[in-house]
Amino acid sequence: MKIYSIILAGGKGTRLWPVSREEYPKQFCKIFERSLFSMSIERALMFSSPEEIMIVTNRAHEVLVKREIEEMKIEIPENNILLEPEMRGTLPAIYCAALEIERREEDAIIEVLPSDHYLETDENYRRAFEEAFEAAKNHIVIFGVIPRRAHTGYGYVKPGERI
Repeated sequence: MKIYSIILAGGKGTRLWPVSREEYPKQFCKIFERSLFSMSIERALMFSSPEEIMIVTNRAHEVLVKREIEEMKIEIPENNILLEPEMRGTLPAIYCAALEIERREEDAIIEVLPSDHYLETDENYRRAFEEAFEAAKNHIVIFGVIPRRAHTGYGYVKPGERI
């Protein structure tokens, strides 16, 4: 069973201003000697081949995405870079990529990676994802953190009854 990685690379670049801005959002800023976007691709490559990485971005960031991929010397197919016709948020971006993945590989496991998060990718990360992929054969798996305070800019998941 193939594991596809969806990397979300849209966004407006407003949260890390003045370092980032609309035409150059934080995922493309080289904050840690390399960009958060390139670190997201490295995480995706832990479980997916370049052909199994789908990147969702917008026309304004298409050149940045392609430049980063070229700098990394990775051959992600051109048709794996999906351009949003309009910025509509996270769910439509995931849905668009998931439809394309389903068209290619009906039984694929899909992981969704934001391109603007910093995550340590150590052995604990690898183990957690391997366990999640095993569980995902029959279920939806979601990772999250326990919030320290309420924030309207973040989504929340409230676990319910097991189904």
